[in-house]
Amino acid sequence: MTDRDWTESEWTQLQMQEMREHVILRLLGRQPIWMRPDVITPDLDAADAWPELFAGLSEDARRAVREAWAGSSLAARGLGRPAPTRAMVAELAAEARERAAGDGTWPSPGNRRR
Repeated sequence: MTDRDWTESEWTQLQMQEMREHVILRLLGRQPIWMRPDVITPDLDAADAWPELFAGLSEDARRAVREAWAGSSLAARGLGRPAPTRAMVAELAAEARERAAGDGTWPSPGNRRR
């Protein structure tokens, strides 16, 4: 299967998984992709687009979500696919909040509160 064969649903799932992994790695102090905060342009900054989603996040979590969204958006552009959505950023931010408030484990789809 090539990237052009993916359904919209499969593409969305892939983007979410990739962004989730990037946020986790960043919160663990690793740099999973090249994107750095100083190279995030305004059109790629989820925190500028939807500041309400970032309320209550630590600086580390805020940076991790911003960078993951920007990197995924650039990758989507390169493939001619849709960028991650506001709903995806909201989900990532909520997961980061849960992680900070809980025992430090990252919520998986099976144990995340809805």
